[in-house]
Amino acid sequence: MKVILYIAVSLFCFSLPANAQNSEKRARIKYLFTLMKQDSLILKQMDASIAAYKSLSNSFLDSTRVKVDSSMIRRRDTFMQKMITITKANSLKMLNEDMVEIYDQHFTMEEIDAFCVFYRTPAGQKFVSKLPEITKDIMTRTMTKYQPEVMKIVKEFMDESKRELEQQFKK
Repeated sequence: MKVILYIAVSLFCFSLPANAQNSEKRARIKYLFTLMKQDSLILKQMDASIAAYKSLSNSFLDSTRVKVDSSMIRRRDTFMQKMITITKANSLKMLNEDMVEIYDQHFTMEEIDAFCVFYRTPAGQKFVSKLPEITKDIMTRTMTKYQPEVMKIVKEFMDESKRELEQQFKK
């Protein structure tokens, strides 16, 4: 019994420095995320995605022959609000928990410190300040240059599916 107690106490004592170091590293990762303004970046990217989805949804509704009434639009808006609320909460949870864990797995404390040094420089701060604009430009280009081709395929699929359903109901 004394041997088991000794082993348990020894393991606990040896794990204290590792836990303290791990805790310090995770705190440093969170500081890095603050320097990178990750929380506001995630929320801005999400807002841009929501705006794109609303536009896409409106285009889709306009392209259908189905009469869209105000109750359908309210139902869609209510659904979207629920999705936005859940997605924002999950995004912040992802940032504060999962991303910290992922960075902890992939980067050493020295690398995290080097990132912190970079993000405190004028170049690092410029990168952080320009990233939302760059992301917006990428999304805009994606939506204008590449999305129409995807939407064409989606429309073809939906038209074909609609014809198949109409055929089935005629039988």
